[in-house]
Parts: sequence; C-alpha cells; structure tokens
Amino acid sequence: MQKWEGLTKGTLTAWLIEMRDHPEFKNGVLNPTHRIVFINKEVFKKFVEWKEATRYKSYKK
Repeated sequence: MQKWEGLTKGTLTAWLIEMRDHPEFKNGVLNPTHRIVFINKEVFKKFVEWKEATRYKSYKK
C-alpha cells in the first residue's frame, strides 16, 4: 500500500469513478470484490498527470 499525502478518501473515490469512466485509464482499477480495490500505481500516476494537464477543459459526453 502507498499513501498519497493530501488525498482524501472522498477524492480518491471520485477519481476512481472517473478513471473507470475513461477508456484510457479504466484498466488501472480492479474490483475483485465489492470491498477490495486494486489500483495500478503507474496508471493512477498517469491519470493524475492527465487531470493536471486538462484541469480547465471539460470532457463530459
């Protein structure tokens, strides 16, 4: 496990939902059960970098 300073559980939950909805990042979140979540650190890091780069753009469909 790795903890990111300043990242709340609520923010993480919202970001994981966003990752699952985005085709480029959805393979970075696995849910083998309803209580267990595995996050690929490399994909999550790319997602955070993507969020920073597109912070003011809207990608809603």
